[in-house]
Amino acid sequence: MLTRRTLLHAALVAPLAACGKGVLGTPGTVQIAVSWSGSELAAFRTVLDALSLSGSVEVIPLGDEIGTALTGGRSAPELVMLPQAGRVREFAERGALRDISESLWADEAQGPCYPPVWRALLYHNGRPYGVPFKAADKSLVWFDRESAEESAIGNPALWTLEDWLTRIEFLADKDMRLLALAAADGWVLTDLFENLLYAQSPETYATLADSGNDAEWERDAVRAALHRLGAWSAHDSAYPGGVGTALTMQFSDAVREVFERRRAVLVVAPDFAEPIVRKAVAASGRNPYDVVGVTGFPGVEAAGPSPRIVGGDVLVLTRGAGDRAERALVTLAAPSAPLQWINMFHGFLAPNLHTDAAYSPFLRPSAQRLRGEVIFDLSDRTGPAGGRSELWRVLTEFLVAVDADRSHVGRAVNDAVSALAGR
Repeated sequence: MLTRRTLLHAALVAPLAACGKGVLGTPGTVQIAVSWSGSELAAFRTVLDALSLSGSVEVIPLGDEIGTALTGGRSAPELVMLPQAGRVREFAERGALRDISESLWADEAQGPCYPPVWRALLYHNGRPYGVPFKAADKSLVWFDRESAEESAIGNPALWTLEDWLTRIEFLADKDMRLLALAAADGWVLTDLFENLLYAQSPETYATLADSGNDAEWERDAVRAALHRLGAWSAHDSAYPGGVGTALTMQFSDAVREVFERRRAVLVVAPDFAEPIVRKAVAASGRNPYDVVGVTGFPGVEAAGPSPRIVGGDVLVLTRGAGDRAERALVTLAAPSAPLQWINMFHGFLAPNLHTDAAYSPFLRPSAQRLRGEVIFDLSDRTGPAGGRSELWRVLTEFLVAVDADRSHVGRAVNDAVSALAGR
């Protein structure tokens, strides 16, 4: 299954590998490839303007095909905003990247600039090959407080995962559904599974993450996480429109299902959903500060472990990058660099510990949480198994199988585990 963004950006892949120098950009500018589109791309351009880089740095939006920027070729950009931090060491081993200055990782007066989780991913052979630019809290649940109250289902911030299933069953004869799921965007579906797996067993999650492409998926916790997802999906009252609609729904549409159309109570979405949430609430004629609730992804039990999964975008220098590209990277790595994005557009968490930002009340707890003990996104660390053609494909086929035969969720679980184990 391909996303709409993949098809739109596929035409940009061939020029990166085949075109002559300068075809993709203005001569004399530093080219930076990004995966962002829409409001995120507009926000980044505002950052470049504020840093006086817009005249010397040209943005190349590549969407889901961002990895092609690191395959070489005469037109390869000098800077890449890579959304898969777990692949930096892989690219460094291939010789596709230049290392960067150690000084970007520590301030002489203030100490380390980033939490340890980033260092473990971005260093290779004792040298840094990237610098974090944007963090993402992947363990957030956004909910409409008015919808929860009107449906008499209680406060989602107080629930365990067991409570999610009871609420799905409670909503069976009502017009409201529990969860808007954007399963057409692969990262949404894999993020949901990762949170379920971590809640089930942090130890299993860590083992799979550390195993990379050699991960062994035949584990009790993997089965338990799939069973939970299958138990939800076997109910008509889980998602607006059912599984079929969820499998064709994009991320922004799922957010609007909750806060604009009000057909679901909650959506599992990272911090960068905030601008979409705000617009959706405004379109419904309400004030976001009155109706928007944000909480962490729950544990299986009230006293059990709650997921704290982080992802994000890191800046890397490609092998052919020159001094101008390095200076642009240093400018973008400054603690104050993202303030325009945070203040004007919202939906941004700075990984730099020295960034002094006035976050909205929706993201303030996340900003604090990500400075502590977190674990990095599983799908970015398991090599091809976490990519669009593997984990997402298996999860998509799993939902289709559950929807087709709701009385045999266990069979669908067995097939999914076998598919992961035998890929």
